[in-house]
Amino acid sequence: MFTFIDNKNYWTSKSNYFIFFLRNLLQLDVDHTKSVIILCAPRTGSTLISSYLDSLNEFNSYGEILNPEQYPFIEKLNRLPFKKALSLLKIKFILADKNASVKLIFSQCERLGVNVNDLEKKFPSVKFLIIYRSCLIDSYISYQRAKRTNEWFRTKDTNSQQLSFRIDKDDFLNYCRSTKKLYYRCNSESLLNRSMVVEYQRLATEPQKLFQEEICPFLDITYTPVKSPLRKQIVTPLSELIENFDEISELINSPDTLLQFDRSAGGFY
Repeated sequence: MFTFIDNKNYWTSKSNYFIFFLRNLLQLDVDHTKSVIILCAPRTGSTLISSYLDSLNEFNSYGEILNPEQYPFIEKLNRLPFKKALSLLKIKFILADKNASVKLIFSQCERLGVNVNDLEKKFPSVKFLIIYRSCLIDSYISYQRAKRTNEWFRTKDTNSQQLSFRIDKDDFLNYCRSTKKLYYRCNSESLLNRSMVVEYQRLATEPQKLFQEEICPFLDITYTPVKSPLRKQIVTPLSELIENFDEISELINSPDTLLQFDRSAGGFY
């Protein structure tokens, strides 16, 4: 089910929305599924974990269902006064499809008026996977690279361009502040009790152990070895990748640019 790029044209997308409205008449019940919502900022490994979930026998991953670039009707939905209700309905129908995962980017949800509290209340039985990167310079550069190249994922067959970056301190700090604020909204005890928080580095370096020992038990599904065609896009050391590395080396290791998680301390900080 999982696809990296959705090639549906506008009319196909519009038809899909008509179908999901019809399905609402069936009163589909999300409470009896083992579905999961992936919450994240961009460039944090959410596509990778969706791909891994889709490789499990018991799961279907639907990706970014509120992404207007993949589903053109989302852009029109954004202009409607009841956009929030319709967005939540779409999430509901997909999550009611056996064992499903959807990926919700914080910024995409906000544009449609959907916040973390809405998701928590609307789907009281659904579990959450919250994906983050501790070193925000990594997600910042990954995002800048993707925007410049329009290459949002990499497989073994992808010929990636070799780029370098000059970091603007103010822009980077603004990015860190805004990203942290988004994750701070997840610091609800009731939400964290239904969530598993996954740091990207663990997902990238030990996916089998992570799924076998933690993710599959958390989702109450049978573990089978996970696989994905995706590959890490940026493998060059930061010292070689960043043109003004000497100027910002202290900054990228400061508390202002690191996102940490400690459940016993209340969540993200």
